[in-house]
Amino acid sequence: MKYFILSASALSLLAACGGGGGSDRAAFSDRAEFVSFAEAQSEGGEYRADGTVTSAGYEISSDGTVTITDGPDTERDAVAGLSFEDGVISALAVRDSDADITLAEENGDGMIVTDGYIIAATEDGDNVAIVADTDQLYYNYQSYGIWQTGLNGDSGRAAAGSFGAETASDQMPDTGTASYYGESVGQVVTDGVDYATQSSVYVGTDFEDVYVSSAGTYAYDPINDTYVEGRSDLDFEATGSIDGSGFSAEIADAGMAGDVAGQFYGPGAQEVGGTFSAVTDDSEYLGSFGASQ
Repeated sequence: MKYFILSASALSLLAACGGGGGSDRAAFSDRAEFVSFAEAQSEGGEYRADGTVTSAGYEISSDGTVTITDGPDTERDAVAGLSFEDGVISALAVRDSDADITLAEENGDGMIVTDGYIIAATEDGDNVAIVADTDQLYYNYQSYGIWQTGLNGDSGRAAAGSFGAETASDQMPDTGTASYYGESVGQVVTDGVDYATQSSVYVGTDFEDVYVSSAGTYAYDPINDTYVEGRSDLDFEATGSIDGSGFSAEIADAGMAGDVAGQFYGPGAQEVGGTFSAVTDDSEYLGSFGASQ
């Protein structure tokens, strides 16, 4: 939340409209269904991609203490609108029941590209987003990220999302095993102080049950892409089962409890992503991840 403002205020406009837009997968229904980044970058145009959002409300007191006020809540019927021009994304809109947020090049929006991630913010610093750079991270069927709203006031929402070309249920493998490796990006409030996080992610499955591991977690400064401190207390393991092409997994580590909402992406479940949320004795944590075989 507040850790972004000073550095992010130098960025160009990232237009965002707050308010409860109402999650609705009919949104962007006039757009072509997103199939892959390779196709979209080649052909251009506007697309819609289904996905999952996990979000929580927060307040900031006069002394800067951050408190989570509601949630986290997870919605599996969120939707994103993607626009491509000259081989790159020119606009991105995400819709869930808590907020509609739009990043558009035509509005003069700017960004910083760091190691694997794209960071953007409103000109006034009120809204920020960190989104996986699919070119750097080699994802073709999905992207993921985190965002925050209301940074100039005393309340807003912290969110994480995963979107892409969801694997059709009849394209899911029904035999064998698969291993996926990737990363997460997250947000955590610990004793009233907030941080951005990254970790390494592993997903293993026999396409009935699923195992998720997030390890090597650390807090970092996303603008300068610098390490702040290790957060091994936020490492977790989760187990669950697959339903269709999605899955739910429970985090039940010592001192931590939470959930993972996962989704396979691409033909034959080539990639996987999702969101997660967890609590410990002193922290409230949410994030998103992507991984590929």
